[in-house]
Amino acid sequence: MKDPYTEIEYQCASMIDYLSALYEEETLESLGNLHEAILKALTAQMELRYQKAAGQPVDHLSAKTLTIEFKDETQQRIYRRQLPMDYEENNNGIELKGEDIHGKPASIAFLSNTAADKIMALTGIGWENPRCNHDD
Repeated sequence: MKDPYTEIEYQCASMIDYLSALYEEETLESLGNLHEAILKALTAQMELRYQKAAGQPVDHLSAKTLTIEFKDETQQRIYRRQLPMDYEENNNGIELKGEDIHGKPASIAFLSNTAADKIMALTGIGWENPRCNHDD
């Protein structure tokens, strides 16, 4: 295959024509639902291929660009945006790094249950159950 993208685009167009014919009427909502279902099925199939190729689980992920995909509540349409943002993921959670509106570094972290449990073990579980008893 000389040009894989052209073949992929052709196959996708054929699949979308076939699947959209299953709907009585082509509306923004039906197209959004179809788009969402295709992406879900494509991701599931690619995940099976990745698992076969990788052989072992990955414990660290990173990227310099983040792709956000969302379904607009009003239009029911799927949108995809690429953002210049650092992404780091490990068993402690996910960290996103970028810049705020003023160009200063900013980050947000999403902790995993493992990380939250570690923090609780180190700091205690609230004021009623401190890590150590100061009355002794």
